[in-house]
Amino acid sequence: MNRSYLIIFISVLLVSCGIQKRHYNKGFYFSHSSNSHGSKAIADSDKSLEIFSSSSEKHPDEIDVVSNEDYSLTPDFGDTNKCDKILFRDADEVECIVKEVSNNEIKYKKCGFEDGPLYTVESNSVSAILYRNGTKEFYGNYVKPEKTKNSEESDDYINGYTTWASDPRDIEIFSVLSLIFSTIYFIPGLSIVFGLIGLRMFKKEPGRYKGKGFAYAGIIMGSLALLLLILIFII
Repeated sequence: MNRSYLIIFISVLLVSCGIQKRHYNKGFYFSHSSNSHGSKAIADSDKSLEIFSSSSEKHPDEIDVVSNEDYSLTPDFGDTNKCDKILFRDADEVECIVKEVSNNEIKYKKCGFEDGPLYTVESNSVSAILYRNGTKEFYGNYVKPEKTKNSEESDDYINGYTTWASDPRDIEIFSVLSLIFSTIYFIPGLSIVFGLIGLRMFKKEPGRYKGKGFAYAGIIMGSLALLLLILIFII
């Protein structure tokens, strides 16, 4: 009996020692693995610091490029192509920067002198504003000023402008088509219709278009051609 107890005691003791050995080995294993990962993390940290340091460096060439761009953005107020133009009814005009436009007055500063005084003119003294982006704004019918010495020498003095080409108004397209269909294509019906549409456009937006005579010429010539065709068919 005592012998059996002795064998059981020795067996339990051996099993206990084996478990302690496994625990010791497992703990040693994890300790070694932890140190390995720690070394890897430190290496990665050094790499990231190195990348950050190299990316944050400033190269002289890049600085020069930025400074050149800043310099090119400085506006050139001496360039008159970047200015607006106000055309007055007395055939006068001024290069300026339009600041405010209302129904009764127009405020502007002289081109190249934006720090200078603000000028104000009445809208009824202005015939048109030509903006720097190509937009045109007209104010009612043009008032033909009294002929000057220079204008008397020219028969094409139209609405304050010395030539047809210098008149900034748009050509009314229906009036032109009316004249074309009455002369080149000889279709009197279309010439009369386009001429009437052109006259309606002049009445709807006075002062915006030029070429009103084309509409009258197209209507008259189209009417005569239509009358001639009727007489030919009757006879």
